[in-house]
Amino acid sequence: MGSLYRWVQSSEPRPRLLSPWPLPRSANWIRRVNEPLDDKELDAVRWSIRRGSPCGQANWVVSIARRLDTTQWQFYKTIRNSQLKLGQSAEALASWRQMLALHPPDHGEWDGYAGKCLFLDRPDEYREVRQNLLKRFGKTTDPSIAERTGRSCLFLEATPDELQQATALIDLALNHESPQARGYRHYYRFAKGLAEYRAGRYESASKYVDSDTLRFLGPAPRLLLAMIQHHLNRSEEARQTYETAIAAFDWNLEKRRRRTSGVTTCFGEKQKPF
Repeated sequence: MGSLYRWVQSSEPRPRLLSPWPLPRSANWIRRVNEPLDDKELDAVRWSIRRGSPCGQANWVVSIARRLDTTQWQFYKTIRNSQLKLGQSAEALASWRQMLALHPPDHGEWDGYAGKCLFLDRPDEYREVRQNLLKRFGKTTDPSIAERTGRSCLFLEATPDELQQATALIDLALNHESPQARGYRHYYRFAKGLAEYRAGRYESASKYVDSDTLRFLGPAPRLLLAMIQHHLNRSEEARQTYETAIAAFDWNLEKRRRRTSGVTTCFGEKQKPF
């Protein structure tokens, strides 16, 4: 039996279980409670479940989350998610950093932080998290984690050792024969092209950024291809590829602040025209 049954009684049945409401209920409350959720409300509930966050307006969620145990990484995850919804990128990055300092075990909690650092022009923080990613996930045998880790470590130029480790992770994913890995082969080929580009093997890199790869990851494959063409002294072709990538993508910053692809950030937002 739900709480609504108790509220609509002339006096609450014993034992009394309900606390007084902090504010008046709206008119036609029973009808409001019985209305099915609309698509926007359902999306909010699903987002809350998926993110492990209280469901409500972002400012309220932040206030509730601050009452949680600050020694648990989930506390900072809840704060970060709400700050992202509010468009508070710098504050969200700080909360994310505090969350990672508590060493969450799953790669999904780390994924995206490197790109966010570069989106906010924090290259030193990016280099620090790159080292942490390689230490924590450098021995993984999961092709998805391997590719995402390796790709994230190549958003900026890497040391020889970092490049070697990142390339090994990408190769593990690309050579994996599981059905899951085969389904994501186009992502893995892009990552391999990026690794070859960082190694200065531009002809080899161009072979991985093919027509199939160009269909995924937004403008990133074309931006990578444009940089490869530039290094191969195909300047006019590089310019055309670059302009096609820029024209085909919505660069509205308000939309990008909440959830930004590190790939798009590093190959788009920071690139200069050729």
